[in-house]
Amino acid sequence: PGYVEMEFPLYPWLIAVLYKIFGYHEILGRLLSYSFSLGSMAVFFQMARYLLPGMGTICASLFFVLSPLVVKISPSLQAEGLMFLCYLLAAYAFIRWVEDNSWKYYAIALFATTLAILAKAPAAHIGLFFALLVLSQKGLVAVRQIRLWIFALVTLLPSIFWYKHAQNFWLTYGNSLGVSNEAHSAGLGIFTHPSLIIGILKIEALQVWMPTGLVIAAIGIFLHKSEKTVRYSLYWLLAIFAFYLMASWTTSAGWAIYYHVVSVPPAALLFGLGVEAIRNIHWQDRSTSNGSQRLKNLVVPFAVFCISVTFLLQGLRI
Repeated sequence: PGYVEMEFPLYPWLIAVLYKIFGYHEILGRLLSYSFSLGSMAVFFQMARYLLPGMGTICASLFFVLSPLVVKISPSLQAEGLMFLCYLLAAYAFIRWVEDNSWKYYAIALFATTLAILAKAPAAHIGLFFALLVLSQKGLVAVRQIRLWIFALVTLLPSIFWYKHAQNFWLTYGNSLGVSNEAHSAGLGIFTHPSLIIGILKIEALQVWMPTGLVIAAIGIFLHKSEKTVRYSLYWLLAIFAFYLMASWTTSAGWAIYYHVVSVPPAALLFGLGVEAIRNIHWQDRSTSNGSQRLKNLVVPFAVFCISVTFLLQGLRI
C-alpha cells in the first residue's frame, strides 16, 4: 500500500490540505515552509530581545536571518521548517518558565517541545538543554518537581508511540525515510573514524559560524562570562553537540548540513553578546595603562573586521 516509516506527517498533511483547497501547486508547500521560517524569525527576535541588550539584539538577529542554513530550509519541502519553529518556541518558552515560573510559558514549552519532536525526532536533544538549564537554576531539588516529570512524559510519550507505530511500516513493508534503514548512531566509530568529528566541526565552522563569528563569540564569552546568556547558550550548544556526536554518521555528512540549523540560535546569541561587548570597549580610558590601551586599540578594529567578514560571508553563502 506504500506505507512508509517517517516522522509524524503533519507537514505533508498540511500541504495536502492546501492542495485540496487550491489545487496542486508546488509553491503552496514552499509558502507553508516560508511561513514557518517567518515564525522562527519572530520567535528568535523575541528571544534575543529578552536575553541581549539593544545592539546585541540587532546583530544577533542579523546573524540569524543571514544564516545560510536558515535561508536554506526556509523554502524547502521538508519538515525542518516546522520543527525549527517549534524548537525555537520551546527553547524560548522554557527559559521564560524557568525564570518566571509562569504556567503560560510552561504550557507553550510543553506543546512546542512535543510538536518539535514529532516533526523531527532529532529535536529530542533539546531535553538535555532543558535539564542543564533547570539544574543550573534550581539545583538537584528540581527533580522533586512534579511539573518537570509531567513535562518529560507529555513531550516524549506521543513521539515514542508514533515512532513505534511507524517502525511497523518498516518491518512490514520495508519502506523507510531513513529512520531504520540508515545508520545514524556512531557509537565507538567516533574514536575509530576521526573524520566524523572533523566533518561536524567543518560544517559548524563554515556553515554556522562563518568562521569569524567564533572570534566575536569568544570575545563575548570572555568579557561577559558571568551573564546568563553565556550560560544558556553554552548549555544549548553542549546539548546540540551531544546529538551531533551520537548521530555523527549523519551529522558529519555534507548532504546533511541542514541538521546543523539548530546551532544557529545559540551561535547568534553569542555573536550578539560579543558585538555588545566590543561596543562597550572605550577607545579612550584614562584609568587604564598604556599597554591595556594599546591592546584595546588593536582588539576593537580586529573585532570590527571580523564582524564585517562574518556578515559578508553569510551574504555570499546565501
